[in-house]
Amino acid sequence: MIEKFISGDECGIRTDVYVISNDKNEGILVDTTYKFDELYKEITNKYTIKAILITHSHIDHIDGLKFFEGTNIPVYMSKESKEALSNSKASSYYIIGEDSPFKNNKLNIIVVEDNEILSLLGYEIKVLITRGHTTGSTTYVIEHDKAIFSGDTLFPGRHGMTTYYGGNHIDMLNSVDRILSYDDDYIMYPGHYENVLLKNLKFLKDLNIELFTYGKGFRIDTNVYLISNGEDAIIIDTSFEFDKVLKIINERYNLKGIFITHSHMDHIDGLKYFIGKDIPIYMSEETERQIYDRNITSYYMIDQDPPFKKGDLNIIHVKDDEVINIIGKDVKVISTPGHQKGATSYLISHAIFNGDTIFKGRHAWTTYPTGDETDMKNTLKKLLSYPENYYIYPGHDDLTTVKDSLFLLNE
Repeated sequence: MIEKFISGDECGIRTDVYVISNDKNEGILVDTTYKFDELYKEITNKYTIKAILITHSHIDHIDGLKFFEGTNIPVYMSKESKEALSNSKASSYYIIGEDSPFKNNKLNIIVVEDNEILSLLGYEIKVLITRGHTTGSTTYVIEHDKAIFSGDTLFPGRHGMTTYYGGNHIDMLNSVDRILSYDDDYIMYPGHYENVLLKNLKFLKDLNIELFTYGKGFRIDTNVYLISNGEDAIIIDTSFEFDKVLKIINERYNLKGIFITHSHMDHIDGLKYFIGKDIPIYMSEETERQIYDRNITSYYMIDQDPPFKKGDLNIIHVKDDEVINIIGKDVKVISTPGHQKGATSYLISHAIFNGDTIFKGRHAWTTYPTGDETDMKNTLKKLLSYPENYYIYPGHDDLTTVKDSLFLLNE
């Protein structure tokens, strides 16, 4: 049996922990969390932990190992993850201004190798070294139960970030392909977010999506999505602090285009880095009209004017139902007004990038200039007519799906 336990978000995001158990209530723990106290009590009151599997060395997955020091319970991890335990940068303890607590750890660590089979509590568990998020990231597969524990390598709708210490985007793409080679009926248990049937992620074999979140210095982080074919890339929206994203892009990819969903400043501010450049910037004609307006773009909220003027950018207008082929991908344009007149979504394979139209659990406000409630209702009908297993990639917060958003039609 597999049971999920979910931490709080003290480290910035909720972390998923799993217990794989037998009929004696003995369990194999998959990862721990930051501030593991309450979960430790809950889990150990229910199960006798006999082994621990660690997917990677980041603080939000290893901090709870402090509760198992000196217990002699075997802790399985890759060689690189073991080495990273004592490194505050590799383990990300530096993010909270702390040194690693595992410099002289008393854990019973057993190093695992790629393709090794672990026999634990009657389960045969295959080890996959899936580098990309970290140098030692590891995925565990129970083929009999069709279960994949992917850590932060693969999430619902996208792969993990590769910008942490030791991350590598080429390794990540290879690791994602390896996980997605398993049959459709496998269930993936990620380190964050919901469990998902693998068949609903197979589109990611041909669509590499990476998420960057920046701009919290204003009000809220903005999601910037990068879609690549390994060498060339496009991005959906820009953000405040976009120079940080651009640095990563310039180191790894040839940027071939930018797609803008709407004209609010937290989605267009990064366009200032493309003034006088040849990079094509796709947006609706109405959105271009708006991006020079201090009030419509909301720059008035920070007492600034838009940082560009007409003629500064290489803007290409898009229209509803148009299909743009770029970096070997077909990008379908979907007119989705409501949050703003001229707002646009982009469909690539099973992925709908909809800016500030549909969020997880709600639709966007229609009270900004050019917003309209009737337009929003029509847009919801339009977007939610797509297949239920399509993912929705919003401009803020977590991903969702068409299926999980259908209730919005009845509000």
